[in-house]
Amino acid sequence: MTSDQQIAVQKACQPAIPATPATPATSTTPSTPAVPATPATPAVPAASQFIFTKKLEYGMKNDDVLQLQLRMEAEKLLTATPNGYFGNGTLQAVKDFQKKNNLNVTGVVDAATMEKLNTTIPPNAGMASIAVINDALYLKLKGRIILKVEAKGEAYYINPSDKRMYSLGRPDDAFKVMREKGIGITNAILNKIQIGLSDLSGADTDGDGLSDLLETAIGTDLNKADTDGDGFGDKEELINGFNPKGTGNISTQIIPSYAGKIFLQVEGKGEAWYVNPVDNKRYFLGRPADAFNVMRKLGLGIANKDFDRMK
Repeated sequence: MTSDQQIAVQKACQPAIPATPATPATSTTPSTPAVPATPATPAVPAASQFIFTKKLEYGMKNDDVLQLQLRMEAEKLLTATPNGYFGNGTLQAVKDFQKKNNLNVTGVVDAATMEKLNTTIPPNAGMASIAVINDALYLKLKGRIILKVEAKGEAYYINPSDKRMYSLGRPDDAFKVMREKGIGITNAILNKIQIGLSDLSGADTDGDGLSDLLETAIGTDLNKADTDGDGFGDKEELINGFNPKGTGNISTQIIPSYAGKIFLQVEGKGEAWYVNPVDNKRYFLGRPADAFNVMRKLGLGIANKDFDRMK
C-alpha cells in the first residue's frame, strides 16, 4: 500500500451574570430591571463578535450594514430580513438600540453607538443567521460553506436542516455553530463515513501527523504511529481508506442524507465532525481554530450577486 498524497497536519463566550444586589429594607422593588453598573475597567470586544469601525446611516448598502442587521436581529430589535441595506427597519432598530442604551437617538451608527456595539456582547453571539428564501440555490448549496470572495471572505454555513445560513466570522463563531447545530450519532454509523484529513491543532504525541485529539476520537493509539503494527502508518492508512486499527479496508458508504451535516459522537466526548457534500468525507472539528480552518478550506467562493439572491 502506497500513498501519493501528503497532508501536513499541524497541532493546533456568555459573560458571568452580575449577582443580584440585595434589596434595601427601606426601598421598594423597581417596576423595571435596574441597569447593571458600568464596570470599573473598560470593556473590550468579545473575541467572537464583529467590530464596527465605519459610520452607518440610512440609505447605505454594504457588508457592515449586514453585520449591523445581524446584530440588531440578535438583540431582537430587527424584524425584517437582513439584506445589507440600511432601510426603515434598520433605522428603527438602531434608534431602539440607542434608546435602550441611553445614547442619543439619531438612527445613525456614530462613534458612541459603535463603542457600545463593540464593548457589549450580543445575545447568542456567534449564532447570527440569515434565512435562505431562494429554493433553487438552497437545494444546490445546502450543507456547503460559502465564502464571499468579492467582499472580505466572510464565511457562512448553509444548514441543510433549517434553511438558514450561519455566519462563521471568527474561530469561536465557527466552533459555536458546529457544536450547536450538531446531531448526535453513534460510532457504528459514524464509522461508515470515510475520514477526510485537514490541518489540525494540538499535540501529536507519536509524531504520525495525526493530532492526539483526532486519534482519541477515532480510537487509534496516540502513542504509536502505526497502531495495528502492519508496517503502514495510521495517517497513510486513513488517506488510502485502510483500517489503521486492523486489517482490510474501512467499510464506508455514501449516505446522501448525511451530506453537509454536523455530527456529534454521543458515545465519545461529543467530538464534532462535518460531512463535506463534495467528497462525502467527514472532517474533524477538534478545537475552535480547527473548525474555523476546516470551514474555510472546504468553502465555496460565491459572488456578491449570488449571495444576495439567496436572501
